[in-house]
Amino acid sequence: MEINLYIVLLVLVVIYLNTSFKMNIASFSNKGRNNLFIIEQLTVHSSKPKNYRRAAASYKAFGYQVSGNMDTKNEIAKLNFSFPFVGHREVTFTTELNTLSTSKIVSGFGAHNSCFAPVNDQYFALQTTDENFLRQNMNQDGFFFRSSNRYDYGVNYNEIMRLSKDLSKEIASFIVKELGDQDSHDNRVMAALNFVQYIPYGQPQFDAGEYTYFGVALPHESFAISYSDCDSKSVMLCGILRELIEDSEKNIILVYCTMEEEHHMIVGFHGVRFPGKTHVHKGRSYLLLETTTPISLEQQQTIDFQNIHVYELTNNA
Repeated sequence: MEINLYIVLLVLVVIYLNTSFKMNIASFSNKGRNNLFIIEQLTVHSSKPKNYRRAAASYKAFGYQVSGNMDTKNEIAKLNFSFPFVGHREVTFTTELNTLSTSKIVSGFGAHNSCFAPVNDQYFALQTTDENFLRQNMNQDGFFFRSSNRYDYGVNYNEIMRLSKDLSKEIASFIVKELGDQDSHDNRVMAALNFVQYIPYGQPQFDAGEYTYFGVALPHESFAISYSDCDSKSVMLCGILRELIEDSEKNIILVYCTMEEEHHMIVGFHGVRFPGKTHVHKGRSYLLLETTTPISLEQQQTIDFQNIHVYELTNNA
């Protein structure tokens, strides 16, 4: 009798767990579909085609996700993002994005395939050896070409920060308001880092039509679709920190590097007093910050970044 009762209870537990698991998966899938619907509606007037429906490579969530709803009649999306904040508390950032301005921002980024395009699933390359053609046609829409040397062409991250300046300002103002009497240089950096790190990780693959986007999501896209990767997150963090920190051109660097032999991008910050791997650039020491996954300022020393190259930032953004 006791054995039969145990079997019945076990079956009930298995059914409950299986149902709960399916509900969680369904809930997550519904959120993902909703984010997809929102980003497609927000960019409906964009002049550049993008395929948001291609699955993000290496997707990984950290317990938090941007959620929201699209008001199709008024062409406005209301988005919410709860994330761990300074002082062991959770806060919720809320913003509204409208279709016309978001479409205009997204239209400002993309390289034509006659200049720069993917050669396979992992690598991109210049499409001509005619450097005059590249100078005339690639120095626009968030890309640049100076020469065919390494690091002398690619994404113009300063332009991405300029395009997303209003959103960066809004996030920065929210952080300062929430910090209140805890407002400090270190806490501003910590809060901005948390905001970016807790957005799910995923490699954007938006290429479509005659344009390529080099696997980069603009901050507006990263937020609305609720995922982005190392360079997308790093440029988002730089944009927010520019609105939070004085002398940002001297105190922030964007860094190409390798990690476990994979190409990577991180942010270097001068002026925080935490241990970790540092890089000296133009006589200043920068703490190297991982942006893709939740690793606090206190734990950054566990990261091993190699083959470091600094991307020059300007305050023209």
